[in-house]
This record gives sequence, C-alpha cells and structure tokens, in this order.
Amino acid sequence: MPTTRGDGRVELHYVDSGPRNAEAVILIHGLGQQLVQWDVIGLTNRLLESGRRVVAYDQRDCGLSMRFETAELPSFSELQGRLERGQPVSLPYGLEDMVDDVFCVMDACGVESGTVVGHSLGGVVAALAALSRPDRFEGLVIISASLEKTERLGPRPPGRMAVIEEVCTPQYMPEFTFESVSWLQWVQSSPTFPMPGDVAARAARSMMERGYDAAGNLRNLAAFIASDVTAERLAELEVDTVVIHGSEDPLLPLNYSEDLVAKIPGAELRVYHGAGHNMTPAQVPELVADILSLSEGIAN
Repeated sequence: MPTTRGDGRVELHYVDSGPRNAEAVILIHGLGQQLVQWDVIGLTNRLLESGRRVVAYDQRDCGLSMRFETAELPSFSELQGRLERGQPVSLPYGLEDMVDDVFCVMDACGVESGTVVGHSLGGVVAALAALSRPDRFEGLVIISASLEKTERLGPRPPGRMAVIEEVCTPQYMPEFTFESVSWLQWVQSSPTFPMPGDVAARAARSMMERGYDAAGNLRNLAAFIASDVTAERLAELEVDTVVIHGSEDPLLPLNYSEDLVAKIPGAELRVYHGAGHNMTPAQVPELVADILSLSEGIAN
C-alpha cells in the first residue's frame, strides 16, 4: 500500500479508496489507534458506499508509518512532571509536524480539498490543520477532542490517567499487548454502547500485526503536551465545523466539546447520547450522516 515521504523527514502510510473524482473524506485516528480504527467499526465502507473517496493514514509513530525510535522518552508521568516544572525535554517532533502530515498525505493523493474527520488527538491535529490551511478544507468534523491541557473546565474523569498510562506503557509479551489493546478499545466506549468483544479483538489483532508501539504513542502525546497551542486560537477558524461528543465519554466530559463549539465561529455540536470516547459500530450510521451533511454543505 502507498507510503508518502514528507520532505525527506517522515514516511507516512496511507490508504486511498474510492473514485478519484469523488468528494474526499480524510480520516485522522486518535492516540493509540491506527487507520484500522475506522475500518473495524465499518465507517470506511459506509463512506465508500455513499460514493465518497476515503483517505486514511497512520499518524507518524503509529502503525505502518515511520517510527522515531532513537528518541527515548521517560514514562508518561515523569514526562508530564518535567513539562509542568518547565524542565527541558528533547522531542523528535512537535505537534506542528503532525499537522503538516495532513497536507503531506493530501498532496500525495492529489486531494486539493476535502472534509477532514479527526478523533481525539486526531481531532486536535485536524483543527490545527484547518487553522493553518482553511482553503484545503470543505468541512471539519472533530470527534471527542480538546485542546485544553489544564483543569479550567473542571476535573477530568478519575479513570482517564489510567487509560493514558496503559496507552503509553509498553507490554513486553504479545499476549499482554493483545489484552491491553483489546481492553483499551472496550474501556473507551460506554456501558450503553460497549465496543463488541469481537470488534475489539479484531482491532487489537490488526494493530499488533501492523505494529503497535506504546513508545510511539507516548511520543505523539508528548508532542501535544509540549505544544503552546491554546483553544483560544479556534476563534480564528474559518471552516464549517461539526463537533461530535458522546454523552458517556469516560475520558472527556461533554463540556469540553461545548467549550470548543463556543469558540469556533458557526460550529455545531452533535451529542451522541449513550456514546463513549471511541465510536463503535452503533454510532456509524449517525456519524456517516453528519459527515455527509457537512460535505454536502447543508450542516450550516
């Protein structure tokens, strides 16, 4: 499958499906995920069935994309402590590089503009890319994401840190990695719409076969934590935007997305009642409808 080289510094793996002359939807996965995140829940196929062109890619340090293994970072808690104390941390790349990757993939596919969908950390990347190059965006869909790094909006759910630690901590035996990744698919869903066990297992198996790297997840997260970007910049966004949030998100309370919508001019909030942080097959019909409505220019 195609790999694109961005100005000699990074190689990104992507999958480009559907008619080349169709409206493009670009999918950006979240922390600890890969492009298969979209396939296992059925989103990719549903978008293709709607006649869209779908471009999905593995973010740097994820899946089949390039690793930055020479850069060793401490554990998540130690990394966070250093950054909070203002101590220097050597990072292999910054959040701005992850934003540039969006356009690297679009250029490699010959996609001039499209609707960009980002989940969690991918939502942050997508939003900043829209700030950087609004002309490349037909629309923006942000799912379960926040640029907020403080507790300005209230305390985070108590289990959030345990999930992040699990995402960023290597497991040294394959069976432990499989159990960890399967658990992460399930725990980030919700009691109302839990990730089906077979879907979680399929996601875990696929990500392990393609290369699951907790150290790479930590480098992704470090790029976000170390960035100086704030949510206030979203007031400058000039792209039609839909913000989606599950009412039972175990990692980010709903008010984080409400805050995004309050800052982004003209943005619309879609609350998926009973949904968690990760989208499951149960949310795909609603998610496809929201993506299509935005790409057809009828969301606003």
